[in-house]
Amino acid sequence: MVKKYKLSSSSLAYDYTVVGIVSTLRDFRLCHFVNEALNIKLSRKEDIPVNAQGSDQVLYFPFYRFYDVSYKINWYLIANKNHQQQWMMADLKQLNYFLINDGIPSFMQLSDFTAGVKKIPNVLMAQEIDLSKSKTLNHLLDDLEMHLLELDRTK
Repeated sequence: MVKKYKLSSSSLAYDYTVVGIVSTLRDFRLCHFVNEALNIKLSRKEDIPVNAQGSDQVLYFPFYRFYDVSYKINWYLIANKNHQQQWMMADLKQLNYFLINDGIPSFMQLSDFTAGVKKIPNVLMAQEIDLSKSKTLNHLLDDLEMHLLELDRTK
């Protein structure tokens, strides 16, 4: 007898921590302060292409990346609004940025990580987002994976 297996997108697990940030800072200023607060070195990379919700249009958003060699952790900062004032995730308009990493260092707790971001001047809120409750964030993570593959391919 042949066994059938079914995959559902909700069963696919991402090993990411996503912190939503509300801030009045421009992306490059927030990047500078995040680097200082978390002792990392995010730098601007090619804008991330994201498929617009409800259309076939591709929009581009500011994207920052850092790979921490000592802890083998990737860090990403992505703006939720681009320079043309278009929203990446209209259902999360209250958030200006997403700070994403693929693992918090063992010496750091998630609360320490978010507390460090909250101490940044002009950051009004920083809070972890539960990936199991947001389909749009899972789409962003898919777009992030594709963008990283493209960046690595063009090196």
